[in-house]
Amino acid sequence: MTTKKKPATAPYPIRDVELAQIIPNPKNIRHNITGVDELAASIKELGVLSNLVVAQTDTPNEYVLIAGHRRYAAAEKAGLPVVPCLIRTDLTDEAAQIQAMLDENQQRSNLNEVEEGDAFQGLLDFGLSPAEVAKRNNISTPYLRNRIKVAKAPEAVRTKVITAVADFEDALVVEKYKSRPALYEELSDALGTDRFKFALKRAVEIVGREKAMKDGAKRQKEASEQLKSEGIRLLLTGGERDDYLAAYEKKHPGVDVRWEPLGFRPKDADDETVAAWYADTSPFSALRWFRIVPDTTDPATGTTPAPADKNVIDLRARQAADKEQLDDIATAAKVRLDHLAATIKTGDKNLARHAAEWALNYKTGELDDDTLLILATVLGRTLPDTVPAVDRTQFLIDEIGVWAISASSESLALANMIADAVNLEEFLATSLNAWRGEHAWSDEIAKYHDELDALGYQWTPIEKQLNAERTAADDE
Repeated sequence: MTTKKKPATAPYPIRDVELAQIIPNPKNIRHNITGVDELAASIKELGVLSNLVVAQTDTPNEYVLIAGHRRYAAAEKAGLPVVPCLIRTDLTDEAAQIQAMLDENQQRSNLNEVEEGDAFQGLLDFGLSPAEVAKRNNISTPYLRNRIKVAKAPEAVRTKVITAVADFEDALVVEKYKSRPALYEELSDALGTDRFKFALKRAVEIVGREKAMKDGAKRQKEASEQLKSEGIRLLLTGGERDDYLAAYEKKHPGVDVRWEPLGFRPKDADDETVAAWYADTSPFSALRWFRIVPDTTDPATGTTPAPADKNVIDLRARQAADKEQLDDIATAAKVRLDHLAATIKTGDKNLARHAAEWALNYKTGELDDDTLLILATVLGRTLPDTVPAVDRTQFLIDEIGVWAISASSESLALANMIADAVNLEEFLATSLNAWRGEHAWSDEIAKYHDELDALGYQWTPIEKQLNAERTAADDE
């Protein structure tokens, strides 16, 4: 806990000083002086009830104000010729005066973060180290640095903090983007508005994508070098694939060949008939494997004949032979449904939780990578960059399954609702038609909007705009 220093008291002399002999401190750490009219009216009636704090300047009979700038302004407005002052005879330099102003104002706990930052910077400007300033004011060095950081922000950001339009913590987050001018400007403009959460989320995503692209490109380069060191042919472009095939045919005349995709790395990956290929230049492109095989494409149709399937079964014949069993399983289905109906009537909480967990796991099996990632993200599960593309679906399903094991029944119920809506979420994140009521699932999307309202979601400005446009179009 931060301990504030007490303001100066006796044995410093206290006496009346002519108002004309007092000059406001040019480095006053308070930026706003409010309530002067009300205090002036009180001073006219009761006088100045609390001493001003001043220090002697180099000029005889001249004092600089340390604490009491509002009382000074009110006394001047009330027309008082003199005011009671505590004279700090120990404040012989500007650094000591700034520290004294800090002590006086911190005692009242009425400095905002920018004012504190300006004062701390003022002490640093006199040659004190951050550690010394922090020790003098019984604060931590991060506390000091963070306030100085926001105090050095552009005036628009400073003003929003000073006037309490924006939270200090939000302003501090904005300063993290100082090295990104475009994002910094966008966040600064949105600071203190209902656009800020959206703008910050967008900035985080942009920086995250750029970092992921950089890291992905580095990993792809390292993987490529490793493959080459193992004697594996790495084909980088489609043209290069064709060139390699042409070279192979030249080496083995009389044989037409083609690339056959493989779903895995073969054991003979370094064989001349095998090659690896990144499908595109994206750093997240999956590594694919191919093998050279004879080209049996039919010139007339341009297709490759499929091998005969020896296990093809005549389903009609099978159903006819199994008619008796089919009748039996239809009857069994009625018994099963009766059992489920009775189970529902019991209202067993353990069974209900089990059913919710099963339903969630069942739904995940119906989702693709993109919608699985949406659901996993909502549930607090992440997809590491190190997971190969071919393994992502199962990884996400497993992660959601792990979450479900320890989730409460209430959380499972909400997760099932979200699992039902992830396709809608994907549409809302990628399609303007989904917002304009021009999507094939527009009715479902409208119902989902109602559910979001019920869950207390606060629409961002862009969503409010698109919803308003859709409503206006519906009314025409």
